[in-house]
Amino acid sequence: MLITVVAIYLLIVLGIGLWSAKGKESMRDFYIAGAGIGFIPVAFSASASTMSGWGFVGGPGALYAYGFSPILIIELFAVIGTAVAYFLLAAPIRKMVDSHGVLTIPDIIDAKFGGKLAGTLSGIAILVGCVAYLLAQYIALGAIGEAIFGIPFATFVIIGAVLMIIYSVAGGIAASIYTDTFQAVVMIISAIVILFTGLKVGGGFTNIFSTLSQQPHYMDAVKPVVEGGSSIWGLISWFLLMGIGLGGLPHVVTRFYTLNKIQFLKYACLVGTFSYAIMVMGEFSGFWMKYLEITGAVKPLANPDMAGPTFIKLYFGPVAGGVMTAAILAAIMSTADSFLVTASSVVSRDFYQKYSKRELTPKQELKVARWSVVVIGLIPILFALNPPNLIIWIGSAAWGIFSASIFIPLVMGLRWEKATRNGASASIIIGLVFSLGLFLLRQIYGFETYLEPGAWGMIFAFAAIVVVSLAESKKIVKEKEIAS
Repeated sequence: MLITVVAIYLLIVLGIGLWSAKGKESMRDFYIAGAGIGFIPVAFSASASTMSGWGFVGGPGALYAYGFSPILIIELFAVIGTAVAYFLLAAPIRKMVDSHGVLTIPDIIDAKFGGKLAGTLSGIAILVGCVAYLLAQYIALGAIGEAIFGIPFATFVIIGAVLMIIYSVAGGIAASIYTDTFQAVVMIISAIVILFTGLKVGGGFTNIFSTLSQQPHYMDAVKPVVEGGSSIWGLISWFLLMGIGLGGLPHVVTRFYTLNKIQFLKYACLVGTFSYAIMVMGEFSGFWMKYLEITGAVKPLANPDMAGPTFIKLYFGPVAGGVMTAAILAAIMSTADSFLVTASSVVSRDFYQKYSKRELTPKQELKVARWSVVVIGLIPILFALNPPNLIIWIGSAAWGIFSASIFIPLVMGLRWEKATRNGASASIIIGLVFSLGLFLLRQIYGFETYLEPGAWGMIFAFAAIVVVSLAESKKIVKEKEIAS
């Protein structure tokens, strides 16, 4: 019965995706849905894709393993970051859809700074980050299939990936947004049910948290790093990456393009922020599993990332369990399909169309866009079949790339008149080098970075665009003085 419920869910998602394929006649239709989506789907879609397998699988795992800190603090920053993204980026981006006909993030970079270099560099950063984040979602997908259904990891990765590729090829961003909206509803309902089921099982917040407090430092908001806490460096890092840099996530930014009326942005912000906050409650299953372990009801988990799925398996029947499992799949698939479409837009519009000498008809453009989805969707499967273990940190690498290489030049270009083309290019390169380079040094050689690599990337990317832009501005002023 469990498999039947989940199968029905997957068929509904596929059906929504295929339904949204109607009327797709150009890249504008495929990548921004003709700028005709209402504020509720836009907001729900952004929230669902932000939560991702990183939150719905890695979040409970982090709470189970480490307690109160740092995941809930990170999620608090994410709620703040959602509002910041709407405040800083949404209105100017939506205006540029009408004024400049932009369809992608590199389009905006090109339109603001001129030339092709900065836009191309941002496209490279997006492509690297999207593939990395897709990999994290595929790994989460395989883990769920193996833990809940007993389906081999590789088999479920392939099933999920192929399903997403099919409906993304059909409907583009509209398929992503409307399937994400359905998935957001499933996630919100499931988060509420998981919260109250856990409270019932454990006898309420007071009893559960007093029991959890028996674990040294487990419920401390600030705790030693060796106990799973976050140092001051960690708090600064996640404030930068989540509280500010969340606006660099392509799946958030691209939603702003699709809104039908700019005056509805304020409502989208409220709905998006509130819905994400509700989804976070689903991560409390990590607390519930640790409570059950301490009281002797269950044995310790070998893999903390299985805290959420195991709680569902223990306390929900086949039908309810199927819906709860669908919520986890929804978190993963809503993010994966978003990055799938975003990455394909870089390949088809920002690389192929920009540099190809061929004149394409709208039908040919659409064909290139759809084949790009197929190629981008298949690449991470090769890496996912022999995956790393910690889903949450794989996600953080991609998040850092977006925050450093996309958010900084994007927000500075839209909000700071003195930002220059060379400043933007320097910002993107330095952000990518520091966020990805330091991450690899830490993972491979154990290099101590103190701040998260992406946070360093944000800092140096910001410094680069400011220093280079101001230097160029002074040079221009001096040249004008000499000429006069």
